[in-house]
Amino acid sequence: MVNNNTKNGKVIFAIIAAILVILVFGLTYRILAVIRPGFISNSPLDSNALDKFPVQIGEWKGQDVPVEEGVLREIHADASVNRLYSQGKESNLVTLFIAASSASIDTLVGHSPEICNVMSGCILANDHLMELLLDDGTILPCQILHFDYDGFLNLGKKTILCYYVADSEFCGNRSVLKLKVRSRSSTVHYMAQVQIAASTTGTQDIDKTEKIVCDFAVKSAPLIADLFSNIRKQQKKGSDNPLAEEDSR
Repeated sequence: MVNNNTKNGKVIFAIIAAILVILVFGLTYRILAVIRPGFISNSPLDSNALDKFPVQIGEWKGQDVPVEEGVLREIHADASVNRLYSQGKESNLVTLFIAASSASIDTLVGHSPEICNVMSGCILANDHLMELLLDDGTILPCQILHFDYDGFLNLGKKTILCYYVADSEFCGNRSVLKLKVRSRSSTVHYMAQVQIAASTTGTQDIDKTEKIVCDFAVKSAPLIADLFSNIRKQQKKGSDNPLAEEDSR
């Protein structure tokens, strides 16, 4: 026979344990709800912050391509650049899209290539993660995605190399970005998404297209990191001297 006191004690203990779990998780949720938004800076970037990104990158020469305002509003981009770069000797073409924001991480990464391209009618054929070695020894983690423009009409393919930046730190995909941002104990002042795209036409091999976007990524990534580093320095300088703007008038 089971002692009623023992049985009642186990029930009471289980109830107390359950209450503690609920309280702990509830408290944790409230703490994170208060703390996590503070990790993202509320100071928006200047809308022209990315305009200084080099138009000429080695043999690559860029030309600005307008982006629909609706797209920028959808992802809450404070600043963006969208350029078509051509490599004269090789006649290679890539499109570089950079969107930067101090808004919520979820709004920025919502405009991911695997989502927006499928919604526009493309078919995701395959994707994989890759690490590229930059000239200074830095590792650039990134995601490579291959799309078919149309699976039935065989209208060609598109390759996109994508990565993210959080305060000059490279992140290979959305999950890594979210983890790094939410695990930091200091404020993240901006986040950026980088997409480098190239189309495969005619008899061109898709591996060659992938090599083109990778080569451009290696050349452009240090410049992107330097650009954001300078933006952060200007932000910090402005915050240290709040009267600078007023004095300059």
